[in-house]
Amino acid sequence: MRFVTNAYFSFFDPAPVTIAGQLEKKVQAKIAKAIQAQLRVGTVDLNDLQLEQSSLSVDDHEKHIRGILHSFFEKLFGSKHNIAVSPWYQSISDQIKVKNNYPSEQVKSFDDFIRNKCITKSEIDDFVQRANNSHNSRDNWDDIRSQLQTEGFGFQELIKLQRSWQKYVADRLDYDNNALKNLERDISKALSTASFGDSPTLRVVTSSIRKDISKKLSKLTNIFDSNYIDSIILWQYCEQL
Repeated sequence: MRFVTNAYFSFFDPAPVTIAGQLEKKVQAKIAKAIQAQLRVGTVDLNDLQLEQSSLSVDDHEKHIRGILHSFFEKLFGSKHNIAVSPWYQSISDQIKVKNNYPSEQVKSFDDFIRNKCITKSEIDDFVQRANNSHNSRDNWDDIRSQLQTEGFGFQELIKLQRSWQKYVADRLDYDNNALKNLERDISKALSTASFGDSPTLRVVTSSIRKDISKKLSKLTNIFDSNYIDSIILWQYCEQL
C-alpha cells in the first residue's frame, strides 16, 4: 500500500517515496502498533507500506491542480486545445468530495470501499475519453449546424439547439447525473442498432431515435427538453460515425 499526502512527515526528511520498513525502529514500532490496533492483526510487514509526500501545495492546491490539468490537456491535444479547465476541475473536485463524504461506517467490504470511497482507473479512463470527445465537440457542432442549415432549419431552431448543445457539453462532465448517463446509454444503444439508409438527414436521425426510445423519453419530459435530447442524439451520432 502507498500512503500519499501533501503534508510533511514529521519522522523523515522529504523524499519522493520512503518504505516504512526502512524508517527508524522507534518510528516503525509506532506505525506498526497503530496498524495492529486498527486492523486487529498480530504482525505487520512495513516493507509493504510506502510513504509518499506529494508536491501538491498545501495552501494553494486549487491553482496547482488547474495547472496540472492544463498541462495534461496540452500533452494530449497540443498547446492550441480549446478545452476549458474549470469545468473539468469542478467535476473532479465534486467527485472527490462525494467519495470523501461517504460514511466510512457504511463500508462493509473491499468492494464497498472501492465503489464508494475511491476513484478507479476505469473512471480516469472515462475522464480521458470525455476530455477527448469534448476536444472535438466544437468541430462537430460546426458540421452539424452546416448540415441543419442545408436541411432548412431556421435561425431560432439553430440557436435553441446550439444552447442545448453547449449545456450538454458541460452537463456530461457530471459524474453523478445518473438520469443523463442512462439516457446517453439508451441513445447510444438505439443508434448502434438503427438503420437509417444511405446519407440520412439529421432530422431523420433524431426523429427515428426519439421513436425508438419513446417509452423511456416519456418519463424524462420534466428533466430534459426536446432540444436537449436532440443535442444528445446528434452528439452520439457524430461519435459513432
